[in-house]
Amino acid sequence: MADYYTRTVLTGPVPLTDAMLTVVSARGADTTLEIEEGILDAITQERLPLKTYHVSFEDGWRSQYSDNPDEEIEELGIDDEDVTEEIKRLVMLDEADFFHESLLLDPSIESIEIQSSWGCSKMRLDGFGGSGLILTKKGYLCIITTDFTISDDGVIALRSVFSPWEELDEQAESPVESKEEVLSE
Repeated sequence: MADYYTRTVLTGPVPLTDAMLTVVSARGADTTLEIEEGILDAITQERLPLKTYHVSFEDGWRSQYSDNPDEEIEELGIDDEDVTEEIKRLVMLDEADFFHESLLLDPSIESIEIQSSWGCSKMRLDGFGGSGLILTKKGYLCIITTDFTISDDGVIALRSVFSPWEELDEQAESPVESKEEVLSE
């Protein structure tokens, strides 16, 4: 029997509210406090000052199990006394939407990069690879090692999809040579 695992790391520290910290911790994240200083919360004036954390997941961002926030909270094992309307909303967000909110909390952060590696305890063809998720204020780009094209002259290009936050249904595919291209657009 082989064990598959996905190590996921955010390449830099990200701001998290107390509710966001509760949710990432329930999803299995290791968090390390980076800066004690609070920063301006651009979404609402009612939140406490934010702190910045290094975030990594031993087994990736766990997907949702249900369309019901109460069932999701129960599955994640969040204590009833910690549950707020904000936590109910946050547990229903996918990885990109969740960390997009983190990006909006600090105007000085231009992008957040999330890198995942796929591993296996046995040598299997399907057990290795990875992905990269680059979040900007305009949208996000996902690059996956298993999604590529091979041209007639044998050049391999990873396919990627840039999804604007406002127009998520209008996705355009294009080969991307570097993250700098995406960030400069």
